[in-house]
Amino acid sequence: MAEKDLAGKKAGDYNDVFAGIYNTLLFGNMTDKKWNKAKSIHEMLDMDAELAKHVQDYKIPVFDIAYLDDGIIESFRSDFREDARLFKKKRLGEDPFASKNALKHPHAIMEFISVFTRDGSNMNMEYLEDVIKTGGDVTMCAVAEALKTEGRKEGRKQGRLEGRKEGRLEGGVAA
Repeated sequence: MAEKDLAGKKAGDYNDVFAGIYNTLLFGNMTDKKWNKAKSIHEMLDMDAELAKHVQDYKIPVFDIAYLDDGIIESFRSDFREDARLFKKKRLGEDPFASKNALKHPHAIMEFISVFTRDGSNMNMEYLEDVIKTGGDVTMCAVAEALKTEGRKEGRKQGRLEGRKEGRLEGGVAA
């Protein structure tokens, strides 16, 4: 008879247990240097060598997206390929939105870009919706155009508010 653990299970009873694989995807590195910081718990902590023997050392795989080889980027089968191209082109000083490849999930790409530009607003997707309705492919170029359109709308809105404020001040009317 097989020995049971404290939970009353035998070794073969853990078919519903899965290994956790953790990776770090680094997106914000637009510098000319790859990630060169700590990649394990031991590298992060300043501890005595004797203590380190008793502390589990977890490795932290870091994938510096802007530095991926073109072959790796091309192997991606999802819209993440376009995300990776965007970050690499941005790092290399190229137009990050120059791709003509159709996106399968343009709204997700817009949200992704919104996160990395720290734009918490709900971006107006009218331009993308118009492209989709007319049967066109939504590409990174279309996403860039949508972002520019949204920026122009926001800029005009702020400009009108500032203009009104200046007009009140110059006209002697209190705001």
